[in-house]
Amino acid sequence: MINANRICPAPRWVELDSEWESGGDEHAVLVFTDGAAPNNGYSNVRGGCGIALRPDTFNGISFPLERVGGAPLSSNRAELRAVHAALTLRDWRKEGFGKLVIACDSQYVVRGACEWVVNWKENGWKNTNGRNVTNKDLWMMLIRRIEELERAGTVVQFYLILRRYNLADRLAKAGVVGDFVC
Repeated sequence: MINANRICPAPRWVELDSEWESGGDEHAVLVFTDGAAPNNGYSNVRGGCGIALRPDTFNGISFPLERVGGAPLSSNRAELRAVHAALTLRDWRKEGFGKLVIACDSQYVVRGACEWVVNWKENGWKNTNGRNVTNKDLWMMLIRRIEELERAGTVVQFYLILRRYNLADRLAKAGVVGDFVC
């Protein structure tokens, strides 16, 4: 895994320390998320999402990416949808978790949630080229959920990992073929 904090620090980036490596804070949970969309950019694209929890003991969750409002399916949409599903999966605060760390291999998701969203919101959800932010619907939904969790006292952070370490990868691929795994 890589330490995202060394790449580009931002308030929601995670800095791992020896406490995590030695078992970590019992009031924090590390959640792996991933999205997949084979044939991305083609008419026959299908998407899937995966979530794997640690320290939980069950295998994880997978589900197909929904078609919403005519937006084309893509791997980026699948990644965003997986993160949103992870944030809404449980009542994290009531279960005693003060920190929720999303581990994913998508720079688009991590940098978007940690850096770009500030400018997008200030610019009326326009990117640096003045165009509408791609996947604005999912970004707005995701940021709204993060802010709800943070107001309730649960810190949400993002951890950029290498793809080979993403425990949710196989689950996202299962979601592509319509397998619901729990």
